[in-house]
Amino acid sequence: MAKVLYDGWDLAYRPNSPAALHLLTLLTAHPKEVGARVALPAPAFYPLPQGCGAEQTAVPDTPAGRLDWEQRRLGSMANKLGADLVHTFSAAALIGRPRRVYSPADHERAARAPGQGPKRRGLAGRLREALGEGGLARAAALFWPEDLAGMPRPALGASRRVSLPPVVHPEFLTAAASPDGRALAGLDLPETFVLYQGSEREGSLQRLLAAWSWAAGPVGEYYPLLAAGL
Repeated sequence: MAKVLYDGWDLAYRPNSPAALHLLTLLTAHPKEVGARVALPAPAFYPLPQGCGAEQTAVPDTPAGRLDWEQRRLGSMANKLGADLVHTFSAAALIGRPRRVYSPADHERAARAPGQGPKRRGLAGRLREALGEGGLARAAALFWPEDLAGMPRPALGASRRVSLPPVVHPEFLTAAASPDGRALAGLDLPETFVLYQGSEREGSLQRLLAAWSWAAGPVGEYYPLLAAGL
């Protein structure tokens, strides 16, 4: 049986991030004939879907810890498990085996032009950015949802870009989603609102608020902006 090791960093330390929610969605759709394991630097915030195992190695949530995780720990865990692929969502190791595949879940990274990186503080952050970009350039494949065909993609050879149908977590397609609102009854929410559930980085929030300033006057009183998980 083929084995895939998923990078679960965000599932442990940033469970409300796009990468964590995307990983949970992928795990629910994972084919049964392929083994799925999730590499975790700390316990996962959400329970993993049935049939998906976890491999945990304690790594602190620091820039140096993240660098070590991406460039060394993931590859070591994959080799120990005999994994055929490592599926990552933000960066990849520059050297080593096994092969890496990449699902970009960071909209800021996906929208950047090649060579255009964010400003990062500290040596570990800058080194992680440089090594991670180099690792992604060597990735075996880039998985890109078909409904984002018009968005700029990270630089990667066209032969390694794989377009896939967009996937939706089954909780949004079943009665468990509680369309009558009972699951939200205990929350102090306004009757109507606009929901933001995305990156909590300063730059993203500044763009969110700048965009919302155009709508706040006409619609903000009746449809206030609600940022989830911040």
